[in-house]
Amino acid sequence: MLNWLQLVGLLIACATVAAFAGLRVKALLKPDPAILWAVLTAILIGLYTTNDAAGIRANGDPWPYVVWFFILEGFGLGLTTLWVRRAGIIAIAKPMMGQAFIAGTFGVVSFGAALVALSMAPVAIVTALRETSVIFGAIFAAWFLKEGFGPKRIMLSIVLVGGLALLKLA
Repeated sequence: MLNWLQLVGLLIACATVAAFAGLRVKALLKPDPAILWAVLTAILIGLYTTNDAAGIRANGDPWPYVVWFFILEGFGLGLTTLWVRRAGIIAIAKPMMGQAFIAGTFGVVSFGAALVALSMAPVAIVTALRETSVIFGAIFAAWFLKEGFGPKRIMLSIVLVGGLALLKLA
C-alpha cells in the first residue's frame, strides 16, 4: 500500500505523462475516439501489468515466467502472422528483417526487465518508472527524428523525475 507522499508522487508522475501527451482535462471529457482508445489502452495495460505481477510472483523465481511468456507470445504471434499474411509473408518480412530483429531484441529486453522488476517492487512504482519511457522517447525523437524538445519537455522531464523520486523515496 502506498503512503500519502508516494500517492502524491504517483499522481505527479501520471499528470506529467499526460502533459507529455498533450492531454488536458477538457480533452478527457470530450468523446474524441483517439482519447477513448488511449484510455482503454491504459486500462488494459494496468490489467495486464497486475496479471503479470501476480503470475511472476506466484513461483518466486521470475525467470520461468519471463521465458514462457516470450515463448508463448512468439508462438501465438507467429501463427497469427502466418494466418493473416500467409501468401506474401516472405516478401513483406525480408526487407525489414534487420530492423525487426533489433526492435524485437529491444522489446524482449525491456519487457523482460519490467517483468523481473515486478517480482521485486510494488506494481505502482514499477509502472510509474516504466513511464519514464516518455522522456526517452522525446529525447530519441529530438535526436533521431529532429523533433523539437524545447523548454516545455525539459520542464516536464524534471517534474516527472521529481514525482518518481517522491514515489520511490517517500
